[in-house]
Amino acid sequence: MRATVTRSDIAAALCTRIGISRQEAQELTDAFFDILSNTLERGENISLSSFGAFRLREKGPRAGRNPRTGKPVPIDARRVVTFLSSRTLRARIDRA
Repeated sequence: MRATVTRSDIAAALCTRIGISRQEAQELTDAFFDILSNTLERGENISLSSFGAFRLREKGPRAGRNPRTGKPVPIDARRVVTFLSSRTLRARIDRA
């Protein structure tokens, strides 16, 4: 069992399942991820039915610590992406 699925793996699966050329599958995969990335860049959340939701979350500034030196280090405010899987996806994973 492979630990990670790559964009190439997804494109190969599209080739096999829907019978399109390797180049078309790669273009489709790239377009899908570009749409996801651009949507998140604009500050919009993404909900994919029966799969899950990508949500943006604002994290405020906080004090951190350098693990090597132990000195305090300020951590700037930032926006992060979180993923919440759907009940359907969780159920499929539990059955696998």
